[in-house]
Amino acid sequence: MGSLAYLLSWRELAATPPERARRLYLGVLPGASVLLGLLLWTLLHVMLLWAPGTTPTVAVAP
Repeated sequence: MGSLAYLLSWRELAATPPERARRLYLGVLPGASVLLGLLLWTLLHVMLLWAPGTTPTVAVAP
């Protein structure tokens, strides 16, 4: 999570507003998407490991 915090604050270190916008579009948004996607992917797999006896489909009881 430290890398996500650094990435989000890295934009503010630019000297000019156009440079900040460029960093936002080319670095922060794609990087944050990848990092948050990895976090969600990891949480999903941890939850799947905790329930080894469940079936892969979800059944809805009436």
